[in-house]
Amino acid sequence: GVSGELDKKMKKRIAVFQYNWPIQIFTFNLIKKLCDLNMQVDFFYDLSCESVEYISFSTLKEAHFKPYCLSVSNSLGNKIKRKFFECHDMIESSILSQSKTIIKNKRYDLFIGIEKYGLIWAGMMAELYKVPYIYYCLELYVEDHPLFFSCEYMNIPREMEKKYHASAAATLISDSMRKEKLFEFNKIDQSRSAIYIPIGVTGTPFIEKKCFLREKYKIGPDKKILLYFGNIDPSRNCTEIADSVKNRDDIVVLFHGIVKNGYEETLLKYKNIVIDTEMLNEKGVDDLISSADMGLAIYRNDYSNDRLTAFSSEKIARYCRAGLPFISFRNESYEKLGSEFKCLEMIDCF
Repeated sequence: GVSGELDKKMKKRIAVFQYNWPIQIFTFNLIKKLCDLNMQVDFFYDLSCESVEYISFSTLKEAHFKPYCLSVSNSLGNKIKRKFFECHDMIESSILSQSKTIIKNKRYDLFIGIEKYGLIWAGMMAELYKVPYIYYCLELYVEDHPLFFSCEYMNIPREMEKKYHASAAATLISDSMRKEKLFEFNKIDQSRSAIYIPIGVTGTPFIEKKCFLREKYKIGPDKKILLYFGNIDPSRNCTEIADSVKNRDDIVVLFHGIVKNGYEETLLKYKNIVIDTEMLNEKGVDDLISSADMGLAIYRNDYSNDRLTAFSSEKIARYCRAGLPFISFRNESYEKLGSEFKCLEMIDCF
């Protein structure tokens, strides 16, 4: 009817761009929140290095997140699944051409570019159609990162990132500490606008203790379970974690995640170690975390992307939602979190 048409005309229309980056919970949360605010959201992402996938969320009815995959259902029955792949070119010309075809007949109020390539894509479209845009930065892949000069993803788009960041209307980022570092390396005036959105997970908090891990691995009540949740890799201090409990018969460390090739054998040489690589759905992850006694969030302290993670880590958000206390290295990021919420213990070293 007339009211429906008026409502459609009054809705703000936003395009979100994501390129060469896995769809994770932050993408879903951003789009879901914008839809909850009665905005029409169009999501552009690269289906392959030669084509663009596009969906309008104006008729969104249901959406749910899976690791590295966003499945969307609306009244038109659209389904999207996209998995991470490697593509190190800037933005494919075919992607830009298809984007123009979609965008030229629509009126957008704002573009949002997720991560480096999403920013560049959004910035290119903004130049053509005179639409303001925002940079949503999750990872601080800047020059203090130890892999910066050896990883193509980090290094190649830096000048373009700086160019388009300088012209962005605002920056979405998890907290002020990460903002200060990003602006410093991108040579952006610290007085420029930033919007802080700590990484979170949807759903109500829960504190009910589950027996998932104890039942699966026959762990008795006399042992405490320390949970490591994430990539299992020597660079993540996993060897040091395993070594620190080798003489503690009252503790079991459960490593859950993807293990670097050949590394599992190294960790299993230590006592009191369990490694679980099973992929879990959302409920399984909740059961996993709620059956531990304490979590581990041992990010490296020697570069900003890992050090400043208290408000940017999905792992931390999941621990907190489950009421699971955790251990971290001491630094300014975790000191701030600990001063606001009594949820962690900090250590200086192993």
